[in-house]
Amino acid sequence: MFYLRSGASLLASHLPPTIRRFSSHSLACKQYLVIAKDFIDAEAISRRLAIREAHLDRCRELYKQNKVVAVGALRSDDSDYGKMMGSCHIYEANDVEEVKRIISQDPYIDARVWEDVKIIPLKLVNLSVDAQ
Repeated sequence: MFYLRSGASLLASHLPPTIRRFSSHSLACKQYLVIAKDFIDAEAISRRLAIREAHLDRCRELYKQNKVVAVGALRSDDSDYGKMMGSCHIYEANDVEEVKRIISQDPYIDARVWEDVKIIPLKLVNLSVDAQ
C-alpha cells in the first residue's frame, strides 16, 4: 500500500454508466485501487463542489485513454443525502509511479479537496470470460 498525504491528494467523481470491459490494454497494465479521503474543515465541501466539473472532465479524459476503469464518491452513509467525504478510483497503469503522477495532476489536489490518498495494488477478475 502506498500513501500520499495532505496537500497532495486524490480524486472523486461519478461512476461511469458501465465499467470498462477488459481489453488488450488491460493485459499489459497493472490495476490500482485509489482511496482518497477529503479534508474535513468547514470549507472542504465548498472546495470540492467548486472544482468538481474540472475533476470530472479529467476523469472522462483518463477514461478515454484507458487509464481509469471506474471512479466514484465516498459517502458518509448509504442514503440519498449522504455527504461526499472522499473518492474511490480504479486505475490501469504500468506502475505505482504512473498512478502517483496521474493523481498529482488532478484538480482536487491543487484545490485541497483530498487530504489523504491510499494507492493499493489490485487484481480485478473478469467475470464475463467464459460465463455461461
